[in-house]
Amino acid sequence: MKTCSKTAAQVITRAYPSCALLRRHLEPNLSKLRDLESFCSKHGLQLNASSSSELNQSLERIRHELKDDSVFFDVLMNYATKPMQLATFFCSGDVIDNGKDWGHYALAVPLYTHFTSLLRRYADIVVHRTLAATLEAEVMLDLNEKKLAKRCFTGLRFNKEEVESFDAQKALAYAAMKYVVPGTDVLADVAAYCNAGLLVVWLLQVLKKLGVK
Repeated sequence: MKTCSKTAAQVITRAYPSCALLRRHLEPNLSKLRDLESFCSKHGLQLNASSSSELNQSLERIRHELKDDSVFFDVLMNYATKPMQLATFFCSGDVIDNGKDWGHYALAVPLYTHFTSLLRRYADIVVHRTLAATLEAEVMLDLNEKKLAKRCFTGLRFNKEEVESFDAQKALAYAAMKYVVPGTDVLADVAAYCNAGLLVVWLLQVLKKLGVK
């Protein structure tokens, strides 16, 4: 599931760099993380919080060390959640990527999205639409035998200049219209309402503006 969602995020960001719906998890609050390290040290426990993977490994090791004291481990895990920030949806065109702001700290990946739960998340539907548009544009370019690399969006080789060519942008624009891929402004609103748990409210507002009762 993680690999699938990570790959979907990479593909849609290649094709639609300004309107990809992604999910990020920012790095923990450093001050609170230091407090957690001090708390562990005070109780004779070693905690390495230099990265998310090291932190997870440390907590797993501590879990084994405290296997006979589940109550204290529960206290520790509650303490460990305090430095963590909430994961949120965002529109790629709405957040400048400085190498950190797009990544998912807990999963230790540079790009991530929700992709596998169509029945319970609208965000996944948006991602599927964007991915479908990307695949259609790719097929169109392959069938037209343009001088672009095969699988220019989904292949291992990625050439940004090719993707920004007139033919590629024309195919992407057509596919985006066909699959109703939201633009940057609309997608930013979708992300905000998803994060607030108010997506239904937003959808009702949109329908009202369109005159749908």
